Amino acid sequence: MKKCLTVLLTLATLKATGKTLIVAIVDSGIDKSVPHLCASGHKSFIKYKTKDAQGNQVTKNGNPFYDTSNHGTHIAGLINRNAGNADYCLLSLQYYLPDSKGTQNLERFKDALAYAVAVGADFINISGGGPTPFR
Repeated sequence: MKKCLTVLLTLATLKATGKTLIVAIVDSGIDKSVPHLCASGHKSFIKYKTKDAQGNQVTKNGNPFYDTSNHGTHIAGLINRNAGNADYCLLSLQYYLPDSKGTQNLERFKDALAYAVAVGADFINISGGGPTPFR
């Protein structure tokens, strides 16, 4: 909790940087009604296998504005509540699915983290874990 508070306090004090700070939230997605979302750059690293109308298997991308567990939306709310009047926007990077098997979440997590760095996020909020420990 101390690190989380440190980041929030740092964000709140960076008001005069001359640019909008990007806060990447690497999590389960963020509901699109959350304030301070960045205008662009949001991404889902989740791929769904499904069938089209003809019965052919297709792969579809996830939706960074659909929160699979409400955790990313909760984190966004905490940041919004504690950021004061800093000039910032929230970037939704969806990687987590509660029912993923094996290392699927881990692989997507690595991709989301690399993307956050590549787009120049000033802060990266990382949430990880799951129902059972990885062995």
